[in-house]
Amino acid sequence: MRPEFAISPRNKIDAATLKILHTAPDGSFSVAEMVYDGALRIGCRWNGNINDPEDKGHPRSHGQGTWFMLPDDLGEGLAAMVKTFSPKMFEPA
Repeated sequence: MRPEFAISPRNKIDAATLKILHTAPDGSFSVAEMVYDGALRIGCRWNGNINDPEDKGHPRSHGQGTWFMLPDDLGEGLAAMVKTFSPKMFEPA
């Protein structure tokens, strides 16, 4: 599943704010920032096969791709490192 399509639970994630900060070159995992439950948060996920819309990756809930929200202190540090050391954002194939 492409990370930009993981927007569940819809009552928690503001899909308009989802910004993919990094996706591994092989597409296996992603880090993103988003407004989650009203606050700016950092999440990560294993994408599964990004070219297979049926593969929802992990985590998932009720058949939908979701994000694992990191604790704020870890998320902020990870986002800063990703922005510094991985300036090239993932571009869809």
